[in-house]
Amino acid sequence: MVSDHHLESKRNMFPSNLVEASFQQYRTVLIPVVKSSGVPKKVSSSFSFIYLVPDPGNPEIQRPVLLEITPSPEMIYEALPGSNNEMNVLGIVLFSATVGLLLGKMGERGAPLVNVCQCLNEAVMKIVAMATWYFPFGIVFLIAGKILEMENPTLTGKKLGLYAMTVVIGLAIHALCVLPLLFLILTRKNPFAFIRGILQALLIALATSS
Repeated sequence: MVSDHHLESKRNMFPSNLVEASFQQYRTVLIPVVKSSGVPKKVSSSFSFIYLVPDPGNPEIQRPVLLEITPSPEMIYEALPGSNNEMNVLGIVLFSATVGLLLGKMGERGAPLVNVCQCLNEAVMKIVAMATWYFPFGIVFLIAGKILEMENPTLTGKKLGLYAMTVVIGLAIHALCVLPLLFLILTRKNPFAFIRGILQALLIALATSS
């Protein structure tokens, strides 16, 4: 439901636990419930019909047939609080932005917490840099497992090569033609001087296909 999604977004803006918000977010769970018809259990809610059909052996004789029809129960959905295993990005971003604004207004009094956040960020970046050295080994084993599962590795390799070439050409056209042209039209300045300043970001975008 649209209203449930709006309420979920508002609920996720204010997470009750920041640690939990890093791997879970609030979601409304709809539980199907059989709606009570108000009829007592002793009273049957089925309908019975009796009609006559010709006897296969003697068409002149008609046999009574009893047909009972029970209507399907009416289902309603009850909304219950739940969660799913996804990062609550909205709540983390809102909390971080709020803390950042308040620390900026606090000035020198907020400097210790700013230093802690900077040190924590630097430590995490070093951990990521160390893990990056092991990524190629993991990727090699992942690809090797998929190659062994292939029925025709040569054909799959050709298709993968064409796909990689298409992606690289598309990213190159976007980075070297479209973006400089837009920069030239909007600013009337030399786009290549601007590209030199963001060359590292363009290379990262090319490597990550983003």
